[in-house]
Amino acid sequence: MAVCAFDSNNTDSDIINSSSLILNIDNEAASAENRTGFEEPKLSKEDPQETRHLKDLLLLHLDLIQQQQEIILGKDRQIHNLKQEKNAVSSIYFELNFAKKMVV
Repeated sequence: MAVCAFDSNNTDSDIINSSSLILNIDNEAASAENRTGFEEPKLSKEDPQETRHLKDLLLLHLDLIQQQQEIILGKDRQIHNLKQEKNAVSSIYFELNFAKKMVV
């Protein structure tokens, strides 16, 4: 049975059981990481070269995101202009079609 820690009907033992369940899940996940050989990268405060490299990489990613955002905005403007042009052409077409029907 799942226990919500914010439910007013829960007893202290329910909350403790819920907390221990969460701890067990965390421990199982940590042991799974150890079994797979996966280990979270640890940054060394002693290595300024690594820090500088990561900072440069982050700045490059931010530049790429900004360029992509500018491209998207340009495409949005182009789409807006094309929609306006389509509406203008459509209205001219319908006016001409209506005028043609009136003549016939």
